[in-house]
Amino acid sequence: MASSKRLSLASQAFSLRHAYPQGRGRIERGGRLVFDVQLQPTIASCTYSVRIEYALGRQPQVRVLDPPLRLREGASEIPHIYSANRICLHLPDEWTADMQIADTIAPWLSEWLAHYELWLATGTWLGGGHEATAPSEPESSRGSSNQQSPPDSQPSK
Repeated sequence: MASSKRLSLASQAFSLRHAYPQGRGRIERGGRLVFDVQLQPTIASCTYSVRIEYALGRQPQVRVLDPPLRLREGASEIPHIYSANRICLHLPDEWTADMQIADTIAPWLSEWLAHYELWLATGTWLGGGHEATAPSEPESSRGSSNQQSPPDSQPSK
């Protein structure tokens, strides 16, 4: 159950490491948690290398590093993706800084990957959701080496 207190980066890192001991995390200067882990959404799925990045008070950012996400034949875009291949897991008000990333974002990402694989096979997105504007990024993260999308970017349908 979530409390009303924002969790520290160290608390988030500890929780992720406990839930995913094979993962590798670090807290970078400037106050950003970066956690890399491999997820296999189902026993029949491939294993995905993913990255979760989190700065205090911001929405976690998630990306699939490997294998690269691909378009289904005949599709023009991958569903529920922001620019720079950031995955859309929730609406901005559905995750708050008092929630453990290990209990929310990471499992939601695994579920998203399962729906992505079903979409590749069937052409139908079964994961629900709806279009929303990307959460705003702080000024300090814009133009950094981790290209962020502008606050008015939108995910694919």
